[in-house]
Amino acid sequence: DRPLTDDEAKAIIREVFTGGLNTTSNSLAFIVFYLAKHRDVYLKIREEVLNVYGTLENPDLTYESYGKLKYIEAVIHESIRILPTVSSLPRAATEDVEFDGFTIKADTSVYIDYIAVNHNPKYFKNPEIFNPDRFLNEEKESIIKFTHLPFGHGVRACPGRAWAMVQMKTFLIKLVCTFDIESANNYNTPKHI
Repeated sequence: DRPLTDDEAKAIIREVFTGGLNTTSNSLAFIVFYLAKHRDVYLKIREEVLNVYGTLENPDLTYESYGKLKYIEAVIHESIRILPTVSSLPRAATEDVEFDGFTIKADTSVYIDYIAVNHNPKYFKNPEIFNPDRFLNEEKESIIKFTHLPFGHGVRACPGRAWAMVQMKTFLIKLVCTFDIESANNYNTPKHI
């Protein structure tokens, strides 16, 4: 519970700007794949951008306006749910815990498998289907807490999560304002390795 040193603050800032480059760019590549495969989703994003900004010609992007982009945010979350760029979340047990007949001792490393959770029909209806609507309105409210953690949670959550969302929203706005995307073929979803 002490203030950060200058070196610690610099390290965090450096990590926010550079640490997420691969995860953010990979997430965007997967999103573009889904937009090409799901023309209806691409068109809904275009419509949302037009509704929020009133134009597709050089819209005036502001941080405040990003909060109105609910569908774009849902598309980002759904893409990350199906094809996460980080496959697991490492944690350590803080105390002995009984779980499903097993004892997990304090200080034991525990990994939350994002892919297993996000592809489990117990938590997500038709988990292999790309459906951004699951992150909107009533469907969003039905998502069980802690089953979708694209940036982790708590004090160990990704410090660059807000920055990553701004980057992805900006990219998607510019993409739909500049390009018309559709798939030439019916490609299958990339497989997890």
